[in-house]
Amino acid sequence: MDYNINKNLVSFLILNYKNGYQKNNDETNQITNKGFTHLRLTQNIIPQIYGELFFQIGFNDFLSIKNRKLGGGGIRIKGKEQIKSLNSFIGIGLMNEIEKYDDDDNSVFKLIRLTNYLTLDFQILKNILFTNTAYYQVDISNINDFRILYNSGLNIQLIKNLNFSMNINFRYDNEPVNNTNKQYIQITNGIPYHF
Repeated sequence: MDYNINKNLVSFLILNYKNGYQKNNDETNQITNKGFTHLRLTQNIIPQIYGELFFQIGFNDFLSIKNRKLGGGGIRIKGKEQIKSLNSFIGIGLMNEIEKYDDDDNSVFKLIRLTNYLTLDFQILKNILFTNTAYYQVDISNINDFRILYNSGLNIQLIKNLNFSMNINFRYDNEPVNNTNKQYIQITNGIPYHF
């Protein structure tokens, strides 16, 4: 949900919950259970430069994250596009992150991370949008503790409010909790309907 507070101050709120399971005979196996809420406020300071504040809470059973809370802020710089169909941003910021894990020790990590991102969105055709955002997040007290996140999406408008979408999410964590897998990739597709 996007809300324009005024012409220079905009906000958006994302609510995302995914739960899936497989059933074999009488046995049910949960294959995904994760969710998050993200609120972001963006204020235009001068042309091409914006200030940002963001807050997020979430959980992810696959990564054993029982509860993750973060808040932060930074600067977003809009690229000067030579190509009309390209939209780009670079973001630089800091965030305070608290993660509680569902492990034997009920581990809790409180970190301050640099959070940097690059967004490149291409309007390939009038009805085809290709989106890309890459994040680099590093603990300011330990440069070996970093994450790389990449989200990509292809959205094809089939008719007025009906689309086909395919998304790829990649995560690499150089120092994962409890020495779990350092990386994973998730591919999803669907047919969203916009009201």
